[in-house]
Amino acid sequence: MEQVIDFFRQLLRSDQFMPRWVCGEWTPVHGWLYIISDVVIFLAYMVIPFAMVYFVRKRWDDLPFRHVFWLFIAFIALCGTSHLVDAIIFYVPLYRFNALVLVATAIVSVITVGSMLKVIPEALRYKSPSDLQSIVAEKTAELEHQKTVLSEVNGRLEREIQENLRSQRDMARLAAIVRASDDAIVSLTTEGIITSWNDAAVRMYGYTAEEAIGCSIAMLSLEDDRLELEQALAKLREGQSIDHFETPRVRKDGGLIHVSVTYSPLRDEQGEVTGISGIGRDITDERRAADEQKHLMRELERANKELEDFAYITSHDLKAPLRAIGSLTDWIQSDNHEKLGDEGKQYLKLLKNRVHRMNELIEGILGYSRVGRAKGRSEQVDMNTLMQEVMELVHVPDHIKVTVQEGLPALMTQKTYPVQVFENLISNAVKYCDKEVGTVEVGVDELPRFWKFHVRDNGVGINPLYHERIFEIFQTLKSRDEVEGTGIGLTIVKKIVTHVGGEIWLESEPGQGSTFYFTWPKH
Repeated sequence: MEQVIDFFRQLLRSDQFMPRWVCGEWTPVHGWLYIISDVVIFLAYMVIPFAMVYFVRKRWDDLPFRHVFWLFIAFIALCGTSHLVDAIIFYVPLYRFNALVLVATAIVSVITVGSMLKVIPEALRYKSPSDLQSIVAEKTAELEHQKTVLSEVNGRLEREIQENLRSQRDMARLAAIVRASDDAIVSLTTEGIITSWNDAAVRMYGYTAEEAIGCSIAMLSLEDDRLELEQALAKLREGQSIDHFETPRVRKDGGLIHVSVTYSPLRDEQGEVTGISGIGRDITDERRAADEQKHLMRELERANKELEDFAYITSHDLKAPLRAIGSLTDWIQSDNHEKLGDEGKQYLKLLKNRVHRMNELIEGILGYSRVGRAKGRSEQVDMNTLMQEVMELVHVPDHIKVTVQEGLPALMTQKTYPVQVFENLISNAVKYCDKEVGTVEVGVDELPRFWKFHVRDNGVGINPLYHERIFEIFQTLKSRDEVEGTGIGLTIVKKIVTHVGGEIWLESEPGQGSTFYFTWPKH
């Protein structure tokens, strides 16, 4: 330690040298200019290392070539120190120390130059600010492009996600519909092996999904229907559909049900048939109802035939005695005209009237029974021409005027039906007219699907209490001794109108006449 102290003491000795002021002829201006310049250079040199130290510490993590920076700091600090020593030598002759500072400066400068030469090639690979700006601009443009592409990809992904969500919701909804459906919905392989089985299939056939899946659909068929099932599977494998195929099916408990089945082929993306979808509906009740309906229709046809035969036979058997009674009455009146008194003649007249009324009653019953059973052909009937024929059939007294609206429509119907309807309605209007001047008006209005006809008169009118009763068979509002009638005419009218698909009703008040309305389909 003493040797080191002695070395520095010898280094700082200045007794062998003289201060610079006494060496040579220094003027004050020249000397102080030299001193001040060295001090200023020293101060400037010392600021630079401190600034670089601050910079290096702030950028320590990402600063390249840190050792070169430290060498520059040491080199500049030593350079500054040499200028300070030069200024001090004017007063203290530290020439030995100054030599040491210069040696240190030389060594550091050489090391610094060597380090710089090594790092210059590597430093040259670093980009300049303009290059960095270009790179930044290029990268920014690339990032913007990638941002745009990413935005498009995100949009596409968002749409695909939404579509997937919709598909999932649709599939969930479809699955819920399949589960909740009252129809048996199953899927099969192309060979007829069951791959799915919904709740309705469990209820319809009795097999659970675990029992059915993996088995052949043939387990539900009768032995006699197996060939038909194979033919159906062959058509489905060829891509054909089978709609509403009605076939019997055997339940797990052995019961037999009737099912309407629709089979459809399932295809992959290439269009190849990869499976079969089947929807079955239990139509056992419908089949039973249809069979019962057919049976009832046969029974009804038989009853109608029996009724028609009965009506014909009855009318034939009743008409023969009536004709005999009528003829006998004529013979009695002719042969005993002189012998009969006024009372006898009145009785014979009353008897003939009763025979005539009985004959009309029989004809009315026959007419009523034929409505809806007559096998006539429908034709285009011009109602203007038909009304002329009707007026020729009805006896209209001179004090009653019948007016018919012009431009009546044509009807597609059996001609006898509108003839019977208008003949009965006009005859009733004439029959029940109690005015000195009677009027009967026939007209029509057009509705969207119907023609609305009316027959209006100014006769006696009908109490609203009896508006429904008058359409019942054998019902009359006056005694048959007061007004001739069978009570069947309006019943026949209502049956005809109802048979063709229309309706009939009445608007009337006592003493204010009556208006019969009825509708007739256009088609």
